[in-house]
Amino acid sequence: MTPVLAIDTSAGKCGIAVFISEKLNSYSILDKERGQAKQIHSMIDSVCSSLDISLKEIKSVVVTEGPGSFTGLRLGFSLAKSISFALNIPVITVPVFEALFAEQDNLKDVFNIASAIKASSTEMYFAVEKDFRECNSNKIEVISISDLDKKLVDFSINFLISDINTTLPGIVIKNSVSPHPLQVVKCGLKSGKVFTGEEIDLLSPNYIKPFLIKERKNVK
Repeated sequence: MTPVLAIDTSAGKCGIAVFISEKLNSYSILDKERGQAKQIHSMIDSVCSSLDISLKEIKSVVVTEGPGSFTGLRLGFSLAKSISFALNIPVITVPVFEALFAEQDNLKDVFNIASAIKASSTEMYFAVEKDFRECNSNKIEVISISDLDKKLVDFSINFLISDINTTLPGIVIKNSVSPHPLQVVKCGLKSGKVFTGEEIDLLSPNYIKPFLIKERKNVK
């Protein structure tokens, strides 16, 4: 296979991977939200160097499309598009929930799985694995954080992937909403949306909900 680069900056972690085959791949994960923009280029160089290839040899870029951090998603898309334009290669997008659920693929016959990602101080993105698999992003809801426990009961959820703690008994909780970058690659190659040429100009993250950008007031 030809080298594929994956970028995930959708949440608190920054993940980079280069995938050539199951036996030949490498990745780097920065476990902090601040400073991603300053370090992501050196992370890409480091991962490429570990496989003894150059960035110019990358043949496509996979990027998580959201939902997630507004700033993080913009960073990931900006970088993916700039690499795409420079190397004239396609961009492949992958929903965050798809990659998160794929990581638990071996558990889907044992657990009812859901994911809840913080959207704001009062809201979160919520999806149930079985419904998402059938309808993809059409089954992502924006719910109030206070409604999470009720949602989990309504859908008989017993495995939750989330960055918000819940105290409901009988639920296994995985406190991470950053998919592994190698999983992002695999989802992209399997079922990602491929964009080429002029399509990439109009490509933007799937924020799910609109973000309000506050204007800074001039201080005199």
